[in-house]
Amino acid sequence: MCASAEIVWEPDGIYEGLDLADEDLADIVADGARLLDCRLTGCLVTGGRLARTAWRHGGLNGVRMVGTQLNRSSWHGTTVDGCALSGCEAYEMRARRVHVRDSVLDSVNLRGAHLAEVTFENCLLRDVDLADATLSDVRFPGCRTERLDLTGVTLERVDLRGAELGILHGYDRLRGAVIDAGQVIALAMPMAAHLGLTVLAPDEDPA
Repeated sequence: MCASAEIVWEPDGIYEGLDLADEDLADIVADGARLLDCRLTGCLVTGGRLARTAWRHGGLNGVRMVGTQLNRSSWHGTTVDGCALSGCEAYEMRARRVHVRDSVLDSVNLRGAHLAEVTFENCLLRDVDLADATLSDVRFPGCRTERLDLTGVTLERVDLRGAELGILHGYDRLRGAVIDAGQVIALAMPMAAHLGLTVLAPDEDPA
């Protein structure tokens, strides 16, 4: 196992088979780096620039990222397990065949992201911005979303069944999603409000 002191982090660097555990990676600068079969376990990343990084296989386990720049990064065949991302910039990220489980995404900017064959399992997505993103073959079993922004999003075969949905914007962009009957009922009132409808009881007079 490598210690962070032995590693020189630099933009556009290439790192292969890296295995880091319980390291403080504050203010790391590695824009454009390629991480091949690398795994970070229990690490803390505060601030830092990992924009345009390419992650291939490996993944993150128990990692906390706060205010980290991940914009335009790409992820393929990776796992994100038991992690917490807060205030991270990940706009225009590309992810394919990624499994995110038991994790928290809080105030994460995923505007314009492209997510394909991605599974979020038992996760909390709070104040996540997916405006103008494209999601295809994405699943959310056991997840809870709060104030999710779907403005301008494109959904293709997105399975929302088994998720607790709290949508802030973008009810009109749910075309292409699969939901269950219970979710239809739960979404009825907020969707009616979004459409400007007034819902009254059968014997109630409008004000």
